[in-house]
Amino acid sequence: MTPAVATAAPPLQVDAIRDAAALAPLKAEWNSLLNSSRAPSLFLTWEWIRTWWDVYGGASRLFVLAVRDASGRLVGVAPFKSSRRAVGGVYRYNELEFIGQGGDVTPEYLDVIAATGYEASVRAAILGRLARDRSWGSINLQPFSTM
Repeated sequence: MTPAVATAAPPLQVDAIRDAAALAPLKAEWNSLLNSSRAPSLFLTWEWIRTWWDVYGGASRLFVLAVRDASGRLVGVAPFKSSRRAVGGVYRYNELEFIGQGGDVTPEYLDVIAATGYEASVRAAILGRLARDRSWGSINLQPFSTM
């Protein structure tokens, strides 16, 4: 009997979306992914994220990560933004946080969206992408900012 050979899954591709106009083509894929994920939430729909961004995103920079498998299928979305922060008026840095944090409306449930069965690989792909892009100084993934 020949032993089974483990094969590694093809790497996932992670693209950063930094322009709000580039969010529009993701609408159907995004919502389909969300509806098939383990944690669908109104506050993670494309419509909610886009509306929040249009109303409150002005002082922040868009940093949505779209994760695709080898066939090009959307398997993950990290709806992030980068906001400028200051400590003591001297030290300035960019803080990465979920779109939805801040403003007059901050939902209690903000998260990364991953296709069922892809959670671990999407998480690893996003963390790898964040490790390579050091345009931010801190990450705050709490639903309510303390700033």
